[in-house]
Amino acid sequence: MSRHMLLSVCVRATLLKDKLTQHFSKGLVAVAAASPVFANAGSDLAGMVTSTATGGVTITKGALSLAQMVGVVFVIGALIAAKNKNDNPQIKVSHIAGALIFGVCLIAVPEIIKRSQSQVGLTPINVG
Repeated sequence: MSRHMLLSVCVRATLLKDKLTQHFSKGLVAVAAASPVFANAGSDLAGMVTSTATGGVTITKGALSLAQMVGVVFVIGALIAAKNKNDNPQIKVSHIAGALIFGVCLIAVPEIIKRSQSQVGLTPINVG
């Protein structure tokens, strides 16, 4: 009899937790919907798409700088792995070569973009 009572308590606790989670999420959505920040949206769908595109153009320069920084980290990591290869048998030459090639490619991304634009016939722009 006590096993069934314990099961009943566990089931009721689980159902209560699910009900509280559901009520909390409904309340959170209601608060967000009633927020004056969302109620006073300044533009229509086309305005939102335009602002998203503007944000994408703004992010491009930072993303390319971040890619170059990550490339430098990969090259430094590959050099450190090459130095430690004799002491650690788990470091493989293919991993070192892959990290080195990937890092160099990330460092060269702006130059690759510039050359591909000029080859296609577009006006090369400075992206980095």
